[in-house]
Amino acid sequence: MPLPKTASEIADALFSKLAQGFQEPQEPQQPQQPQQQQPTKLPDWLNSGNAVKGGIIGAAASAPFLGMIGEKKFVHDPRTNPHIPRTNSLEEIQRAAQPGDVVLTTRGGMNPYKTPQSLITGSDYFHAEPVVHNKGGIGHAITSASLYGTPKSTQEVMESAVPIGSGINIVDPEHPSALTGEDNLILMRPKTPLTPEQQAKYIEDFIPRTQTPYSSETAIGNWFKNVLVPKGNKVVHDPSCANAGDICSTAVSRSYEAATGNPVVPHKPTHETMPSDLLREGSAFEPVMYRFNTPEALEASKVVQKIHTPIAARAALGLGTAGLAYGATEHPEVAGGVAGGLASTNAMRKVMELAHREKMNRPAAYFKANSQLPSGWNMLDEIGMPKGKVAPAVGKFLTRTVPVAAAGAVGGYALTHKIHNMINNYRATHTDHANNG
Repeated sequence: MPLPKTASEIADALFSKLAQGFQEPQEPQQPQQPQQQQPTKLPDWLNSGNAVKGGIIGAAASAPFLGMIGEKKFVHDPRTNPHIPRTNSLEEIQRAAQPGDVVLTTRGGMNPYKTPQSLITGSDYFHAEPVVHNKGGIGHAITSASLYGTPKSTQEVMESAVPIGSGINIVDPEHPSALTGEDNLILMRPKTPLTPEQQAKYIEDFIPRTQTPYSSETAIGNWFKNVLVPKGNKVVHDPSCANAGDICSTAVSRSYEAATGNPVVPHKPTHETMPSDLLREGSAFEPVMYRFNTPEALEASKVVQKIHTPIAARAALGLGTAGLAYGATEHPEVAGGVAGGLASTNAMRKVMELAHREKMNRPAAYFKANSQLPSGWNMLDEIGMPKGKVAPAVGKFLTRTVPVAAAGAVGGYALTHKIHNMINNYRATHTDHANNG
């Protein structure tokens, strides 16, 4: 740079330097590198699975209350409706009964049939049976599955019916039947009287149901549906199936719909009907009269209703299902094994039930010659079993239920273990890619 020759040029140079603030020369900037896009990381709650587990446990705890949604209230229960006629005479109810009526029964205390129903529904009535004839002015009733294993004609079935509340055991007269012997009962009658044709169709459809097996699967399934499935207001029709396995209430409701074309309870499928549903609002039946054998029995029943047992029972059930859900999320393989065992035994019962229905459609000579199905297992039932009434039941349990349940449990455990490993491997791989970029 050439030196200034005059004082003026020297002053201009100094002022120019001051104006620039005596800035030091900057180093040349390096070109910026394009930023790399970071892969999306999984949220912590998905990595840990805690929120998912919490959601599963919460859903399990609240599930038992779903069945209360849309459920109709009891309007024909003697505990809450003081206008229902009451009698202390069993004979009065027997003489009032007509073919097509239904008898609902209960008893004091708890038992394997009553307890599961009463705790969830809040009703004491747990058994239903239809009145099939009024012989000698006395109403006679018969229960579904009561003649299972003993094929009879329609006339023989009608003659096997017993007086209401008599306690006569159709199959074993020397040992009274608890179900037919209950005298705490209520007599229900169709709101719209059945025509002679409908009455005949009702009885005709019910007769085969006395000879089909009691369906534990239907009983358990209906109980869970009553607990877990919300009810609606839409009328649900359910075509009748004469050879289907029944419980006491579904046999009554299926035969009624077969005769009239209408369900017993509009908001619930016929095959899901429980005995106490006949007492609910909208039921096709209404009470004629009822009987409690002692005032104490009625008062005890009212206490049960007042403490709102359905809410308390569902809350307790919710705690239990939440505990099971927690255990399943912590030990899924064990839960898979249990589910596999239950599913396999349930499938076995379905196969046996289908085999029985097929057998029931064959001639009586075939029925007598083949008392058990599948017949290939008959020999296994007798292996190592002492002779006597208990031998066939023990034999079937050891040679059928145990191996089938064990195989299902092993399969369920293995399948769940495989799925669990696949999920863990996927989660670990995805997390490593997200964290390492």
